[in-house]
Amino acid sequence: MKPSIIAIIGISLALAFAPFAVAQDAALDAQARQDIAKRADAAKRLADDKAKALAEQQKRSAEQKTDLEARPGMAAPQADQPVSAAKVGGARPVPVTQNDLEKDKWRVAAGALYRRIGVQSFRTMGSYSAAYPIGAKSSNDRWTGPAGGLNDAGNRVYDDGYVKFDNFSDLDGGTWNWGYDRGRQVKGNQIEFTGVDRVWREASRQTVLTDAESGDDAAGRGGLMLEVERSMAKAGFVDYGLSLGLSRAQTFEASAYGMNTFNDNQAWATYNSRVSDSYNISGLGITPDSVPYKGNANDKGPVIDSTPMSRKSLGSELVSAGSYRAYNSVSESLDMDLSTLSLGVSVKGNYRRVYVVGSTGPTLNMVEKDASYEETLYESRNGGAPQVLKAWGDTSSGTECLFGYYVQAEVGVRIYRELHLGIFGRYDWLENVSGSVGPSRYEVNPSGGSLGGTVGIDF
Repeated sequence: MKPSIIAIIGISLALAFAPFAVAQDAALDAQARQDIAKRADAAKRLADDKAKALAEQQKRSAEQKTDLEARPGMAAPQADQPVSAAKVGGARPVPVTQNDLEKDKWRVAAGALYRRIGVQSFRTMGSYSAAYPIGAKSSNDRWTGPAGGLNDAGNRVYDDGYVKFDNFSDLDGGTWNWGYDRGRQVKGNQIEFTGVDRVWREASRQTVLTDAESGDDAAGRGGLMLEVERSMAKAGFVDYGLSLGLSRAQTFEASAYGMNTFNDNQAWATYNSRVSDSYNISGLGITPDSVPYKGNANDKGPVIDSTPMSRKSLGSELVSAGSYRAYNSVSESLDMDLSTLSLGVSVKGNYRRVYVVGSTGPTLNMVEKDASYEETLYESRNGGAPQVLKAWGDTSSGTECLFGYYVQAEVGVRIYRELHLGIFGRYDWLENVSGSVGPSRYEVNPSGGSLGGTVGIDF
């Protein structure tokens, strides 16, 4: 009986609580569905965030690739190169980095330049012409003229007559051997003769040897250059490296023509001293109207003294003059080739496809020199056309090495992948170049600026 009662009580309790259990189970199912919906929404938002982050990361990667392609010395990530993804929870994406550190380390360029150098000068000290034997063309001198001295004994010749000795002049001092040309020479009891009693020559000579200097303006020549650059370090958009360059410019020419260092000037002049001599003709019956007398041995005529009774000076006159000139003409020339080896440090700035490079450092310069000297000696007489008297020639050549210093700036643009074009300006300092050829010395200032262009490649 008791078990039956207990069973009936259990069934009654179960029936009483059955509606409450069903209601509780329904509530639990609704909560579960809400939790599942929330988790699904969270998963969707997380997937959307991941997709958005990945899209942004890919966009940044593409931009970075474009920028890296534009920057010399950098390479864009390969297509299969992994990129870092954003962490769950919205962490900031990590930018793409360049893993190939050796790419674009070298830069090789070749180009042309126009190089200018400073002034060039020649100085000629001495002359071959000075040692050439040139004799004196005249000298100072004086002698008795045809009219003789006033007290001289001997034959006298005048412009308008003569008075010469006869066979007895030494005994009696008289002579029949005389004659005159015109009646106007007869003046009363005297007859006058005009002539030259003295002749002299004056000569001068001046020899001058001087130094001559001639300067040539700054010269410019084209040349070729080769440049190699090695990048050693990077900091952002700036590369630091070493630069090695080789250039050659030829041929710088300097010349000087027509320099005069030697002159030998000679001049001379001959003068006459003119006089009027009077002779006594008293009692000879000679008048201005008489036929001019010409004494001869067959028809001896009137006798007069063989020396004049008086003499009057009529002054001096220039009879003749002459000149002689010897002079030289010097021509010099210099051809110079200049090769320069440069070693410097370089700083290179990059912005997209454009770059700017500055470099500076020491240089080793090889200077090849070929000089020539020509000297010609001329002579000219009495102002006439010059004639060549003697010629000389010398040559000199050699090579000289000089240290120097340079600064250079270049700006360029990448035109296709690693290929680039650039233009540059440069200035070189080095000591003067000097040498000698013959009796001449030359000096050249090889410092100067250069302008040029290059085409090169990075690798």
